[in-house]
Amino acid sequence: MNRWVRHLAISNIKKHRRRNVFSILSLIVGLTSSFLIIGFSLNAENSIKEECYKQFDYGNLTITKENKSESKNGGLSIVRSTRPSLKEMQSLKSVFSDYEIDIDLSALVPQYLKITYGKEELKDYSYESIYSFVGNYVDKELLIEGEFPRGDNLGYVLINEKAKSDFIKKYKTSPINKIINVYYECDYPYYLDDEYQPVVKDYFIYDRQITIVGVVKDLNFLSTPKIYYSYLALKDYLSVVYLNNLSTYFDRNYSWVDRIDESNSSDQINSYMYRLFLKDYRNSKNVSSLLSKELGTLVLDSPSQTRTDALLSLINAATTGMELFLVISLIGTALIMGIVSFSFYSEDRKTIAILSCLGAKMNSINDIYCLENILIGVVAFAISIILAPILQIVINLIVKNVAGYSNIIGIPFFSFMNIPFGLPILVLVGTLLVSIISTLLPISFSKKISLKEELKDE
Repeated sequence: MNRWVRHLAISNIKKHRRRNVFSILSLIVGLTSSFLIIGFSLNAENSIKEECYKQFDYGNLTITKENKSESKNGGLSIVRSTRPSLKEMQSLKSVFSDYEIDIDLSALVPQYLKITYGKEELKDYSYESIYSFVGNYVDKELLIEGEFPRGDNLGYVLINEKAKSDFIKKYKTSPINKIINVYYECDYPYYLDDEYQPVVKDYFIYDRQITIVGVVKDLNFLSTPKIYYSYLALKDYLSVVYLNNLSTYFDRNYSWVDRIDESNSSDQINSYMYRLFLKDYRNSKNVSSLLSKELGTLVLDSPSQTRTDALLSLINAATTGMELFLVISLIGTALIMGIVSFSFYSEDRKTIAILSCLGAKMNSINDIYCLENILIGVVAFAISIILAPILQIVINLIVKNVAGYSNIIGIPFFSFMNIPFGLPILVLVGTLLVSIISTLLPISFSKKISLKEELKDE
């Protein structure tokens, strides 16, 4: 490249200072956005998955048998849910080797029941079971305040962050060591093949005072106030709560656990399902692979995984929107640079005509404007490579404090596609190409300069 070309390019940058600053700013926005969006698209999904694995009840699943039948007229599919048979569950023992398999007790103690503190009801709180507070059934590092219950006891429970914040907002005090009351009542008839006594009905009342002893970290997305109790403690309790009327009829102690365990597959009291509890929270990453297994008519469900899938769908949609924004942003930046270059070229027609008379070739003249835009691109790239990691830290901190997700943006500055410094190199090359194309393309469509017209006396 001729020395005079470099001299004129630098001179043009100084002369067109204001418009060049505008070009640099627009390019900085585009390049910085590129780094951040690439970092988000590469890191957000893994970051959110890691947080989702930390849900306190992530290892809780249910399994139901679904029988589909078509209506006689066609066009309508009817799904009938029943509890899988004991034989079916035993045949899948190897598949569920990482899980405790047990009956479902939610017909007697449902997720939503009456919860009160003093005389006031705690609305929208859910009463959730985890298998046990002992061993590795839950991640004890998720405890952020208070302590874990010492053993499995229905009198001591944990709550999540949402429940804590709602409690403090309403009562202006910490929920730790506060006593609340849970209450539920129901009755389930037992039908007999006895013409003299066709049905026996017993009533069940669950009325307990419980103490909140700790708060655990939970997924913020779609978060509801939750109270966590021990499933083992509940089962032990229901094993010694007897149905008075049925016990009399059978002439033996007949507990509510017996009633559920011995119910037929289509009886509402068994909720048409079995419960699965992950034995070791450290195997949480295997839950999604189990859910994807084909089990015939048996259907696995995980509320935690459903929340995870919904969140990941939103992230994927957000990533697509950001990528679209990035494309539009880069096209807009290229157009701005092209318009600015074309305006410079049009303003300098007389200078170009003089240079042509002095023997300068059009390629060399075009190099002046290309070099000007390349220098603008390099400056914008240098600023962006400094600005992007700063913004990455700031955004990650904000997201961490607001939503609880760590390192949602991770820009791969040092290695990209197994190439050292691959991303900065790729962005720099792209910036140079945009600078050159946005210069040459509009100039190539411009009207050929007439030396006579440009050099005649005005």
